[in-house]
Amino acid sequence: MVVVVDTDVNIFNPTDVLWALSTRVRWDRDVSVIAGTLGNELHPSADDDGVIAKVLVDATLAPELRGSYSKVVYPALNFAALLAAQPPKPRADR
Repeated sequence: MVVVVDTDVNIFNPTDVLWALSTRVRWDRDVSVIAGTLGNELHPSADDDGVIAKVLVDATLAPELRGSYSKVVYPALNFAALLAAQPPKPRADR
């Protein structure tokens, strides 16, 4: 499988690539399947001769949309501090 992404996606970060797949792929037009491709006999989905299908996925924005969208980056959370925080006190009016 080959996934093509824009330069704002870190290809070494699986979360980034999954985000691009989730937000930028039109599955009805951005996927190409190449059937009958020679792979490896050890591949679990290959036939006895090692023939499999391969997939190409275009997870890029269309050029005309690149200026209209930007990736939202949330600030890092300190989970240890959140977990160590005292639970809120119950309100007297409840």
